[in-house]
Amino acid sequence: MTSKESYTKHLEEEIVKYDTRIKKIKDNPDPYRMRSNLMLYEIERDQRIYQLESAKAGKPVASGGGAILRAMGFAPYSGGAGAADRLATGNWRKYWDMALANGFPELGCDRTILGITLVSSGDIPPVDFVVAFNGACQPLMHSEMATARHFKVPVFVIDRGFDLNEENLKYVAEQFGELVEFAESKFPGMKLDMARLEESLYYAREGEKVYHDIYELRKRKPCPINPRDAQYERGPIWGATYPDRMLKYLQTYRDELYERAEKGIGRMKEERVRVLWTCVGLNYDVEIYKGMSDQGVSMPFYQYGIAARTFTVAPWHTGYLDETEFGRKLTPFEEEAKFVMQNSWNGRGERWIKDVLWVAKDLECDGIVHMLQTGCRQVIGLSKLLADASEKELGVPVLNVECRGIIPEGYSTDEWRQKLSGFFDLCEMRKPLRKVSK
Repeated sequence: MTSKESYTKHLEEEIVKYDTRIKKIKDNPDPYRMRSNLMLYEIERDQRIYQLESAKAGKPVASGGGAILRAMGFAPYSGGAGAADRLATGNWRKYWDMALANGFPELGCDRTILGITLVSSGDIPPVDFVVAFNGACQPLMHSEMATARHFKVPVFVIDRGFDLNEENLKYVAEQFGELVEFAESKFPGMKLDMARLEESLYYAREGEKVYHDIYELRKRKPCPINPRDAQYERGPIWGATYPDRMLKYLQTYRDELYERAEKGIGRMKEERVRVLWTCVGLNYDVEIYKGMSDQGVSMPFYQYGIAARTFTVAPWHTGYLDETEFGRKLTPFEEEAKFVMQNSWNGRGERWIKDVLWVAKDLECDGIVHMLQTGCRQVIGLSKLLADASEKELGVPVLNVECRGIIPEGYSTDEWRQKLSGFFDLCEMRKPLRKVSK
């Protein structure tokens, strides 16, 4: 099978998958599930259709680069760790055996390793261009570079700098300008449409406003957002294929959440404790979240890389089109530079701890479930520092517990439920010791 045939086959299978989900929702509507899911699946399906049409037209496909490469006319690629989450979870044994046979470390990050294995297996379509980012998650950067080497295509690496200040903002923004020049030199005919890029900024900012509305809803007690939805909420729409439709979906999703909250749909009767969940979810045991709700445990927030920047109103995360932080209107390249530098997993470890503790305090959480993803040296290395800081600043206990993101090998549902239940009981007992948030 040629690369083009593989790409076409992959997208056609994805389109059928989303069509099946759409038909199921239309034929058997479930009053307890979000109606807006239909809009999301239709957008996801239409993105695959766009990718398929772009491939047939010979348009180059790019991995990474966000709205900048979309504004240049590149077709988006749905690969990497995200593809591993979607495609490898249900067939993890096949890809994990391939990874070990190819010499990957058994204790490495499964999301990045399986992302590479999907590429080498031929089950993920090829790309024409890769943009990688240097940051705390080195395996992710190297997996992106490995994808480029495998397909023998150009790769451009962005160094995200360190602390967010004027000097580093300029440093990273200049790299995005160099990215455009590099892409134009490698792909004749591809040119940056600045108006389209600025339009993406507008939709990204409007999307953040919607997420801030939803954040206010998280403060209610009992929390009307169930743990499952909190874990799998959509991220920023910067770089979306259809940003206008994604914004409409987010607005509809927000309105539906508020409607359900007012009607009490899906809301637990009594909230014993509130916990902040971090880093990675249990993709292979989603029933664990239903079990939390049954125990009266809410999860108002899931903290990962860009979550604090995108979903919260933390004062040091000013968002898109802000003119206060640097005292001026930023250029589109500076906006992108600020976004990638505000990631909790970029820069010093204190940034991750600061973001986690701010959200836990603001949402009056009684405990923090700090998931230590196997192979993630950064999060594992910060585990004791986070636990100590949480005790000192918030009086809130932290459960540091190791797990994998995709591979369930060695996982026991009963053991995990006992472990979590014991921690939730501790959180309830320690509630009188929690320091007030205001």
